[in-house]
Amino acid sequence: MPGGTGGRKEALVISSGLAVLTAVLQGLQPRDHILAPEDVYYGLRQVLRSVFAKWPLGVTHVDMMDLHTVRSEVRPATRLVWVETPSNPLLKISDPAGIAEIARKANAISICDGTFTTPVVQRPFQYTTDVVMHSTTKYLGGPQ
Repeated sequence: MPGGTGGRKEALVISSGLAVLTAVLQGLQPRDHILAPEDVYYGLRQVLRSVFAKWPLGVTHVDMMDLHTVRSEVRPATRLVWVETPSNPLLKISDPAGIAEIARKANAISICDGTFTTPVVQRPFQYTTDVVMHSTTKYLGGPQ
């Protein structure tokens, strides 16, 4: 898609959105901190509670629609700011550019899950998001 990658030249294809979540979390160190939506995809919550339970990652769930709240919850150990827009399951709309800026200032990675909108509608790289994921097992994959 012309202009859709924000100039990026690399991509990684992983079998499912949950596999992406797991791979990203494996790149963190114990005691790193994550900011995630308060209504984050249930699979992320479960992976943090089960697979990574013994790997003490700090997680703060925030209303990603409120940039002031996102900014106020950043900690020195914040390494990852995860946003879903629209969020899953409540379909809240966040500002990916604002969140990417907050993450950048915190020296953290911003990740935008754009599964609901697909890359046809939303291209988070245009908003300077560091990592973008779209779970193709959902809407891009078509009816099952």
